Amino acid sequence: MARVKTTCKAADCQTRFDKHGNKKFCSAACRQREHQRQKKLPAGTVVQTRHGPTARAIETLGLWDLYRDGELSSADVRDLLAENGHDVAANTVNTSLQALRIQQRLRDASGTWQMADDVRWMLCLDPWPSLDEIEADPQVLEDWLDKAVEAFVAFRDRFFRHKRGKYITKDFHRKWIRAVLKALVTGGKQLILSPPRHGKSELLQHFVVWLICRDPDISILWISKRLPVAKQTARAIKDHLERNTELIEAVLPPNQSFAPPSRTSSAGWGAEDFTVSCRTTIGQKSSTVLAVGRGSAILSLDVDFIVQDDIEDHSSTQQDGERQKTKEWDLQDLDSRKEEHTAWLQITSRVHPEDLANDRLDDPEWEVIVDQAHDPTCQIDPDNEKAHVDCMLFPEVRSYRWLMSKFRSFMARGLIHLWHMIYQNDPQPAGVAFFTRELISLGHDPTRGLGIPTEKRGAWKDRLVAGLDPAATGTQAAYLWAVEFDVVDHIHPYDRTPGSMSRVLSWQEHMVDLDETVGGGVDEFVRVARDWRNRYGLRHWVVEANLVRVDFWDHPHLVAFLAQYPDTVIEEHETHNNRTDPYFGIGAMRTMYRTTPTGLPIEDDEPGPRRITLPVGTKEARLKVESYTKHAVRFTDDNTRLSATGVRTRRKPKTDILDASWFPQKVIRRWVNEMEAMLQDQASDTGMVGTSMDFAMSDYDLDSWE
Repeated sequence: MARVKTTCKAADCQTRFDKHGNKKFCSAACRQREHQRQKKLPAGTVVQTRHGPTARAIETLGLWDLYRDGELSSADVRDLLAENGHDVAANTVNTSLQALRIQQRLRDASGTWQMADDVRWMLCLDPWPSLDEIEADPQVLEDWLDKAVEAFVAFRDRFFRHKRGKYITKDFHRKWIRAVLKALVTGGKQLILSPPRHGKSELLQHFVVWLICRDPDISILWISKRLPVAKQTARAIKDHLERNTELIEAVLPPNQSFAPPSRTSSAGWGAEDFTVSCRTTIGQKSSTVLAVGRGSAILSLDVDFIVQDDIEDHSSTQQDGERQKTKEWDLQDLDSRKEEHTAWLQITSRVHPEDLANDRLDDPEWEVIVDQAHDPTCQIDPDNEKAHVDCMLFPEVRSYRWLMSKFRSFMARGLIHLWHMIYQNDPQPAGVAFFTRELISLGHDPTRGLGIPTEKRGAWKDRLVAGLDPAATGTQAAYLWAVEFDVVDHIHPYDRTPGSMSRVLSWQEHMVDLDETVGGGVDEFVRVARDWRNRYGLRHWVVEANLVRVDFWDHPHLVAFLAQYPDTVIEEHETHNNRTDPYFGIGAMRTMYRTTPTGLPIEDDEPGPRRITLPVGTKEARLKVESYTKHAVRFTDDNTRLSATGVRTRRKPKTDILDASWFPQKVIRRWVNEMEAMLQDQASDTGMVGTSMDFAMSDYDLDSWE
């Protein structure tokens, strides 16, 4: 038997479905929405909402206006329809006229409809301040943000519920919304790092609904880790716009909806791409909401708001190649969609020390908010779980007891550094860290930039040495030191008797430049060597032995370079397990940040020169020093890394620049020993009491220079 199709009886739905029994509506949502609508009609109104081809023909032929004005009867309408090729039964004509009569009544009501004052306040319908107004008076923006945040919170409290009641909007949620609103006004970029399960996705879904209600012409691009996840978010947003009757009736006139009047409408209403029907600007190309997964093609799209919600996960960040692929897509495909007015938000939890969020932490274009599940400065007894309330970010939902259960699970598996990263947004390398940002900042020199200062060219030109950590495909790093020697008069700290003055060797290691290149092998080494030879006069290199293979010395570009500069010295460096050697390894360099040029210890808060100096006097210098710092803080005594399956593998963390800065230390030690010997000989010839060999090397700098 052939299936019989019928049309949904809901006023704003023309879906055709298989008829069975007395079913009148295509879905429970349509039935509920129609019942709610009928409650609003005047008493005694006969409700018939069918508005099919006959009703459309009556309107198209202009018969409705004549019938409404009493110039035609229903029989006249039927006859005129028949004359125009629409031969329908009298009952069908009467039903269609009744539907048009109800529609007309709703149209008349729409003409006098006004949004309630409290709803207008919740939507903050006044235009947000322009950039010119903000530039003239920055307080204008602050005042508007205060009002808009309170308006959104009131909107959320009134129109959104979950199965346990109202949503909780905490102070940190308000802080997030304020930051996002500022980005929308200024066209800025905002990064929010939040622990998982702290309400960020639901908050943003409600915020997007608020934005659409406030401005139906807005275009939003929502990005998740995978397309199905993005679809779930789009479905949740669309569900509010389609089924939240209280919201619809509060912000739209009668007989209007966000959804198109029929599924055959030109306005899209798909699972991942939908456009509201109440837009005021005709011909907009971009949808109201477009949901995509990470890595999707984004072509010819103009958006007002980009939202990246947890776009990375464990599987997409464990391999260097996967992380790089995400970063390249983010820069090449997504960043090209951002116009000057477009706001960009990434809200996520940390999933890897080198994830996309890590890059943005150091990007001055991005404003950053970092929240932790528990205040790390809390002084409450850890065993008193019930007392930890004010120190928790979201105690109503994520208690201290819940957080500690996660802590114990990670601790039992030896993965406590992952707990710090996920819940405290504090990525920590496995093992004991040798360097911190605070330690390295002790060597910052704001008086100079990259290169060799003019007044130092004579003193530094013969004491330049560079290290190279080579790579054929990954990051190849080169680091250039200049060593400055001096001899000063000094009193022995253990012997202050008259005549105990000594001639002491003083030296400093100054960072001159560094270079990071993706792969390249011998060709890239020759490029950097030639560049630094021409710019700085560099003649001495220390290269890790994995590049110095049989074909290294025979490479035509290197042969040509050495023929042009025959005084160039290239030493090999054998790393093996020496990186963590306590006296000569990378970690031994940390003492130089707490040592004076003469080898005496110096406190962190004590002013004075350090043995290592890093230039931060220019933007370019600061960027390179920051890159060096990022590599240094990753270095630990643990040379292993977690694989994608959770197994520890013998693979060092990414510390290429730090390694390149360490390779020349053996040359610098040799130079120091030579200078010490010369000073010793001079002291013997002159008969001066004491030499620097008595204490400067052995007593005060044994860790680094034994």
